[in-house]
Amino acid sequence: MLRASHLRAWAERYGTCHDPTSPELSPGLRRLYGVRHVFIHLSRGEILAPDIHRLVERARAAGVLVEHRSYGHVWHDFHIQANLVEPASVAVVELGSFLATGLDRRNPSACTAPSGGDRRDRRQL
Repeated sequence: MLRASHLRAWAERYGTCHDPTSPELSPGLRRLYGVRHVFIHLSRGEILAPDIHRLVERARAAGVLVEHRSYGHVWHDFHIQANLVEPASVAVVELGSFLATGLDRRNPSACTAPSGGDRRDRRQL
């Protein structure tokens, strides 16, 4: 589980060259202009829940389509346990479907291998 003391220590290390209230460090402070659709998972008891709820409210107020799912009492980054813990597996499949649908709408060729049978990692495409 995440603790407030851990978050403060990590934030200090992560943002050493920036103001901690800078939008570059905090998605909750970013301008949401141009964002079309976001997908957010959160667990009950999540230490970041107040920030997440504010982000959801700001996004909806800015006209962003928000899909927001709450999972039971799982830990902050429960997704890393996909294939070991059922809620994590379900959540990762759900996120993958969301991303695939979004990529298909923006650039239909983004999820396909280039012609000629090239099997490079998709991140390189």
